[in-house]
Amino acid sequence: MALNLALNISTVEDCGSIKIEDITGYYNAASNSEGWGGFNLSPSIESVNLVLKLRVFNFLNEEFYDTPLTFPLQHGIDGQSYNSLDSYEGFKIIISADEVYLALQASISALEIPFPLDLEEAWEILEDTVYEVSVVAQDLTSGLGAQSEILTIGKCYYGNTCDTEKKVSKLFSSIDVECEDCDDSDVNKALLAKSLLKNLNSMITCRL
Repeated sequence: MALNLALNISTVEDCGSIKIEDITGYYNAASNSEGWGGFNLSPSIESVNLVLKLRVFNFLNEEFYDTPLTFPLQHGIDGQSYNSLDSYEGFKIIISADEVYLALQASISALEIPFPLDLEEAWEILEDTVYEVSVVAQDLTSGLGAQSEILTIGKCYYGNTCDTEKKVSKLFSSIDVECEDCDDSDVNKALLAKSLLKNLNSMITCRL
């Protein structure tokens, strides 16, 4: 079996950033045949180059935008951390809403199309949408030098619903539980929103 990264993806910093973490672990013939090392790709920074790619599917003013972002994985870069100085194993990268905003802004400017009103101010929170996460590797030991084959070693989709979850929680907190004469419309509205959110989370998850 070839290396197949397992990634843990979550929204952090009060919906302001997305965290992508390698939880693959090391190769074990019995329990982790798709892990780092062994018969698979080594996690050594001397033998492999890694690049993380993020595609954001934005829907603004009923228009669709496919925004690509690319992050070389390297020790010493802000927002990235590693378990050891000589390995990629266990890497973590945090991407802020501002980075996504600037990438989307640049992508739209390159298309020379009208700028969406939604982008007139920088983002402080990530948009609730679908994020495609992939990691590609260049094996420097393959003997092809700069022309080494580029391999996709991890890919999945992450559905961010962080801001929606906050709004659903606000619906529940606004319910007056001590009001005996009130109708149940606010309760029903909150329960419906919670049910829809649960269904949405079950449809778009990071599956590896």
